[in-house]
Amino acid sequence: MLVLSRKKKETIVVNEEITIEILEIKGNQVRIGITAPRAVRVRRGELTPRFRAEESPQLKSWVAPEIVREEILQFAVAELV
Repeated sequence: MLVLSRKKKETIVVNEEITIEILEIKGNQVRIGITAPRAVRVRRGELTPRFRAEESPQLKSWVAPEIVREEILQFAVAELV
């Protein structure tokens, strides 16, 4: 696991196509901006189990590259908070 410290307006770049920018820090809350290609789904980590439960059984056995990138991104974002 990569652990990074960032200050306001600093960025993290993932695989040269995803940029995470620290927009604001207030107490224990961090606001971030994520720039990613449209093909990359980005959502809050707590929503991921719900979306996976709604997927069809056929899709559960196959892990798409987009989902893997999304999970890597979520881990990176979680480390910022």
